[in-house]
This record gives sequence, structure tokens and C-alpha cells, in this order.
Amino acid sequence: MHPTNALKMTQALKEAGVTVQTGEIEGASHATIIGAMAPPLRWVNDVRAQVVTYLDTMLK
Repeated sequence: MHPTNALKMTQALKEAGVTVQTGEIEGASHATIIGAMAPPLRWVNDVRAQVVTYLDTMLK
């Protein structure tokens, strides 16, 4: 995602009262982020770990 789009989405979500946490996954694309959620491709990047940590924090 282009940084400008991320900033706009973050702002819109905050205005809607949503808790937002942003981050960057170096060298990742939409495809590798989605793929890395699957067990065989978790080595591609750490997006799954980031999502699990976020959900663990937010759902307590």
C-alpha cells in the first residue's frame, strides 16, 4: 500500500472511533502478506505474528 493511502485509511478509521495500529513489513507486497498467513509460507515475512499479537492485545 502506498504510504499516502495508509495515512488516509488510518485517519478515516480513527475518525470512525476505531483503534488503529500501523506498521511496515519491509519488502512485502499484498500477495506475500496474504501468502505468509498460510503455514507453509510463514517464513516469507512476519505478518502472521504481527496479526496474532495485535488480536491477542485487542481481544483481551
